[in-house]
Amino acid sequence: MKVDLDKKSLARAMKEITSVNVARMRYEHGWTQENLAEFSGLSRVTIGNIESRSTLVSLSSLRLLAYAFECSLDDLCPRAFLD
Repeated sequence: MKVDLDKKSLARAMKEITSVNVARMRYEHGWTQENLAEFSGLSRVTIGNIESRSTLVSLSSLRLLAYAFECSLDDLCPRAFLD
């Protein structure tokens, strides 16, 4: 399913969904932002920015997060936003 949004709306929706999924998965693992930063190779500040919707997550950061959580990219951000 393809999402039909303008670039600004798409970025906002992607930030929202990704931030909720990262925070939820981090909580489910019982990790702090510091733990997730260590396991993913991202900084704690970056993790905080993702969870607070302050930044649009790059594909490389999504891959690092997926590796840390042992999940697919789709679990973090639906494929409709990645196409």
